[in-house]
Amino acid sequence: MGKSVYSLILNDEVIKKIDTLAYARRTSRSNYISEVLASHVSYTTPQQRIKDILDAARAFLEPYEKYAFVEMNSNSFMDVRTALSYRYRPTIRYCLEILGRDKGPFLKLKAQVRTQSSSLISAIEDFFTIWQKVEKQLIPDAYDEVEMTSYENVCYTRFFFLNDRMNIEEQRLGKAIAAYITTLDKALDIFMSNMDNTDYVISDIYAAYKEYYAKTGMII
Repeated sequence: MGKSVYSLILNDEVIKKIDTLAYARRTSRSNYISEVLASHVSYTTPQQRIKDILDAARAFLEPYEKYAFVEMNSNSFMDVRTALSYRYRPTIRYCLEILGRDKGPFLKLKAQVRTQSSSLISAIEDFFTIWQKVEKQLIPDAYDEVEMTSYENVCYTRFFFLNDRMNIEEQRLGKAIAAYITTLDKALDIFMSNMDNTDYVISDIYAAYKEYYAKTGMII
């Protein structure tokens, strides 16, 4: 959707109220007016579609009591936290953000644990090495390790390019995104609970990923 500059004559008091509402939503005056007008003429903006996708992802995750949501004043960001299956139950944070670039919209997922434990840091690094190998083997045509992943400071980042999937219904796309998070979290729990049995761990992680793909019927 293209954007242009338009000249409008508006009431000063109306603009004051718009600015107050835009500030509360952490958006610009122009974006807020665009959202209001789009709603009035029954047009779904890309920003609204992104919000609908993340709302659908949250709705899928909320029945799982293990996940806690951090409320954010942003329509394109979601912060989910849960306890890691490890000795002192450290918190793992899953952050979802939908952004845009020249190639089209993309989703950035960050899975991060804040810890000073060298053993936990090593274990998490080992897990994501396995996770990357699983994805590379199971979805070779849709996976590019260099383009789509990074790992640094106990933070795994996964990019999902949505340009070819933005025509998919919001509920289905949001559910697929949330299912990826639950599968990643499940695989991490499997690994942390069975670190002494590498063969079992790898086999179960493969099985969890295959189940995720079978249920969603799509690769994001």
